Amino acid sequence: MRRRKISVEHENKMTRKLVDLPDDVIYTLLKFCNVRTLGRLAQVCRRLSVLISRDCVWLFLRCRLTCVHEPSSAECYGNQLPVRELCRLAQNWNRGCFKKSCVICHRVKQMPWLQLNDGRLWSTNENVVECFLLPSQRLYCYEGKYRATSHRIHRDGRKTVILARVGDVCHFVYRNNMIVAGTSQGCVCAFSTDTGVSVPRYLLCHTSVVHSVDFTCDVIVSGSRDATVKVSRLQLDDDSDITSQVLGSMSLADRVWSVAISPDNSYFVCGTAAVHQRSPLSVWQLDRIQQIGCLGHDYRHGAGVLDIEFDSASMLLTCGYDTIIRLWDLRASFSQCVSAWEEPFDSALYCVRSDGCHAFLVGTSRHSLVRLWDKRHRRPVQMYYTARANSPVYSLAFDSQQLFCALDTGVHCLNFSL
Repeated sequence: MRRRKISVEHENKMTRKLVDLPDDVIYTLLKFCNVRTLGRLAQVCRRLSVLISRDCVWLFLRCRLTCVHEPSSAECYGNQLPVRELCRLAQNWNRGCFKKSCVICHRVKQMPWLQLNDGRLWSTNENVVECFLLPSQRLYCYEGKYRATSHRIHRDGRKTVILARVGDVCHFVYRNNMIVAGTSQGCVCAFSTDTGVSVPRYLLCHTSVVHSVDFTCDVIVSGSRDATVKVSRLQLDDDSDITSQVLGSMSLADRVWSVAISPDNSYFVCGTAAVHQRSPLSVWQLDRIQQIGCLGHDYRHGAGVLDIEFDSASMLLTCGYDTIIRLWDLRASFSQCVSAWEEPFDSALYCVRSDGCHAFLVGTSRHSLVRLWDKRHRRPVQMYYTARANSPVYSLAFDSQQLFCALDTGVHCLNFSL
């Protein structure tokens, strides 16, 4: 009996438990765990719960998952989510777990445009740009359970702006308390949300529909169906009146579908319809209004570029009728893109939005379908049917917890904070 007792004590000394290991060894083992395994290990004991709650454990997991971060170009409200919560939300994005709701309804079918800034959702409704207040979607941990607030949005009457007396608003940009929009009657309107002063429409006008606009501190770039791109400068007088001055007008011989100014305000990119024998993507220097070059070659006839999204000062994403998303690096080469992804369902791509990291979302032209992509993979991560309607997704706006999609009958929201 004594020998058996000694052998049992010897075995207990030789076998070591997981909690008896040093912290650096436990951290090394936790690198190979997924979200579900880490959640179960955190319930074993207090020591493991403290170690798993640290960000250094979840940073390795975040690199393996397709996490949707806050867009770098948007003025996102609230603080950034912790890494642990970001990985939990990434599971919902990757698996397609969300709650669907229609937040804005339109009586007449439209082509709305969206933008999410500082906890407010800006949306077009015919000739009006409306602002909706979003509730705080941050999750709070109470007694080990996550509780989220209600997902209702309310209209902010003080921020509702009537920009166009004639024609509907086709595209707008809200930045630095200024709204610049293009209308269906060829007008480009500017409105200050602080002072309530607008620029006269007749000074900035095209002869056809203005499909896209963009502006920096005081410069507006607008592209129209009349195959022209105009660059104008806004000036603030002593009487707090906004005036404009046309700096240049360029003819591209094709309908202009999209324009975008680089984040460093050094150049802008124009996307055309690609009907004529020329590249649909052209790069222009902003201060001199001089063409630098064209992106790509050997495009198919009619492969127009419908949307342009800048990831950084030299990286941009483009999409259009040829069902291909292209990533361009202006530092490397103008003739060939860095990477390309093709839509599996062979649908035209109306809009693309990136979070500035690895994930980007694309709105297609059929069945209200939005697809999530990862730049590190060749195949799409997940697809979301936002509504039971055969409508294109004209615009997108998202943060880490929710996705807003503009359809022809209204704006639908996918809430991933479950």
